[in-house]
Amino acid sequence: MARRGRTYGALDLGTNNCRLLIARPGPNGFIIVDAYSRVVRLGEGLMEAGRLSDAAMDRTL
Repeated sequence: MARRGRTYGALDLGTNNCRLLIARPGPNGFIIVDAYSRVVRLGEGLMEAGRLSDAAMDRTL
């Protein structure tokens, strides 16, 4: 079985959306293994409360 190179992940966590990209180095750049995107509404209620809500953090995790 051939040995695979390292696998890398990039996480983009914003106030509304969470994105994850998983990729491996290839001969001409990175090869995408998987990609994930989900609306999490992490910033919901932030302006009113001045902090992230427990519900928003639970949705994100």
